[in-house]
Amino acid sequence: MWATRSRSGTRTDRPGPKLAHCVKRFIVLVACAALCFAACSTEGSSTGEGGRRRITSGVGAPGHRTVVVTPPGSRPVRGTLRVPPLRHRTAVVLVHGGGGFLGGRSEMRAWQELYAKSGYLTLAADYFIFDDDTPPPVYPQPESDVKAAVQYLRLHADELGIDPQRIVVHGFSAGARIGAQLLVGPDDPALAGPTRWPGPTDRIAGLIGFYGYYSGFQFEPDRYYGGRANSRDPAVRARWEAADSDARAATASGPVLLIHGDIDPMPLSQSSGFVDALHSSGHDADLVVVPGANHGFDLTRGRLTPEGRISGERVMRWLDQHFPDRNEA
Repeated sequence: MWATRSRSGTRTDRPGPKLAHCVKRFIVLVACAALCFAACSTEGSSTGEGGRRRITSGVGAPGHRTVVVTPPGSRPVRGTLRVPPLRHRTAVVLVHGGGGFLGGRSEMRAWQELYAKSGYLTLAADYFIFDDDTPPPVYPQPESDVKAAVQYLRLHADELGIDPQRIVVHGFSAGARIGAQLLVGPDDPALAGPTRWPGPTDRIAGLIGFYGYYSGFQFEPDRYYGGRANSRDPAVRARWEAADSDARAATASGPVLLIHGDIDPMPLSQSSGFVDALHSSGHDADLVVVPGANHGFDLTRGRLTPEGRISGERVMRWLDQHFPDRNEA
C-alpha cells in the first residue's frame, strides 16, 4: 500500500407554419455562417470531447519533433516535443535527472509516450550539464534553460492548442530540484540566465517531482554555486539562498505532487521537508511514499517499471483533479 500525505414555466403558444418555416431558414443560414467563421478563425484545429484540442498543422501537428527552446543568439538548448492527436489543455515539461553532470532528454521517452496515451502534450527539455572543466558558478544556467522551455510552450500555446496558464513541470531527481526552483521563483531575476526569453512569464502552474532534493543540496557545491554556503562572498551566499526551495516555499505558484521511495539513498526527508514547508505556507502539496523503491525506481533500460506505471496512474489522477479540462464556448 502506498502512503499518501495530502493538504492536501413552460410555453404553450407555437408560431404559425409560415413563420416557423422562415425561422428555420434563418437558423440554418446563421449556423452555416458560424461554421464558416469558425473554420476561418481556427484553421487546422478543432475542439474535442471535454475541451480537448486537435491541431492538424504546423508545430502543433501530431507526432514528435526536435525544437530549440532558447531565444535566437543565445546558447541553443533543444527539446523533444511530443504532440498527441487529441490533447488536454494542460502541457507538461519533463526534466531529466543526473545530478547536474549526467543525463539527457532521451531518458524521458517512456514518460512522453505514457503522457501521449493519456492525451498530454509534453516537452522533454535538455539543460546545461557541467563537467570537471566547467568554471564555477554553474547556477543558474540549468534553471534558466528549463525556464526557457516553459516560455517556449507559452509562446507557441495557440499553435499547440494548450492553455499558456496550465504548464506543469515534471522533474526527476536533479530535474525535480530544478522544477522546484521554477515553482518558487517565477520571473525571479536570480534564476534568469542568458538563455531565458525576455518574455513572457516563466511561471508554472504546478510541479510533479520524483525522488528530488529541494534544500539547495548539490553534489559539487563549490562548482555549482561558486563556493560553500558559509562563504564570505555575498554573491555565493545569495546563490545558496535562491537555491533553497524549502525556504522559499511561500512563493510557490501552484500545487505539488512529490513521489519518493522509502529506501532511496537520497533521503525521503528531502521530499517530506519540502511538503511540510509548502503546507506551512498554505499550499496544496501531496507526498506519495513508494515502499521498497530506490532512486530511479520508475525506469529500467528506458522502459517504465511496474512501479513506474503505477506512479504514472497516480500522476494522471492528480492532473485530472487539479487541471480538469473545460469545454470552451
